[in-house]
Amino acid sequence: MKRIRPGQPVPLRVRLALLLGLCAGTTALFGIAAVVTAGLWFEPARVEAEAQELAGTLAYALEVPLAFDDSKAANETLGMLRARSDVRSATVYD
Repeated sequence: MKRIRPGQPVPLRVRLALLLGLCAGTTALFGIAAVVTAGLWFEPARVEAEAQELAGTLAYALEVPLAFDDSKAANETLGMLRARSDVRSATVYD
């Protein structure tokens, strides 16, 4: 490949290659920005839906222990939450 000297016109082939590279890079940056923005936008709704699903599952699983006043079974049912790092505490009220 020939060296381009200062002041000498840049060949069309080189200009088109640079333009193509610039367009590809810009497209990649916009794509990454779109994915990150969508993730941040939908994250709160996903977390809320997951929390509601977990609460519903626990409510169903705790029906029998609460109906028969079985605190040991209730504690075992709540014990499954220990595996989740996003749950800080849990309390059951009858």
